[in-house]
Amino acid sequence: MSGVSESKFHMFRCVLAMAQKDGILKKEELEEIGRIIQNVKFSDDQRKTLRIEIEAPINIDQALPLITEKSDRAVLAYYARILMHVDGEAHPEEQSLVKKLENYSMSHADSVDIVAQYQVAYADFEKRSDESIYSGGGSQFFKWFQDWLDN
Repeated sequence: MSGVSESKFHMFRCVLAMAQKDGILKKEELEEIGRIIQNVKFSDDQRKTLRIEIEAPINIDQALPLITEKSDRAVLAYYARILMHVDGEAHPEEQSLVKKLENYSMSHADSVDIVAQYQVAYADFEKRSDESIYSGGGSQFFKWFQDWLDN
């Protein structure tokens, strides 16, 4: 199989939908997402799907069951929570979606897995982060997320 794993691909689809949930995809966010789509080792089919979904966001319920790796499910809500704060505002639609993702993650992994994966992701993020993820339009978050997708 070429491209990133199917599980990570569907996780990115959820993150992309989350970025669009407030109805505002700022120019900077769109540029960062475009860089991820271009630079991450997505297959041609995966890239095509993501470009379509920039224009027509998916319902996250379509992609959630396709996130098959425990580690991806365990940190999904973590990524969504960070993304929710990147633009400086936590919109009610975003808050509702983060809650949904947290509930999904909790119901599809045992608590030991969730805690362990969350702690690993958080420690990795703290280690890599040279600047606040909540400033600069989220460029640090998107760079870190791109690195994560490539590994």
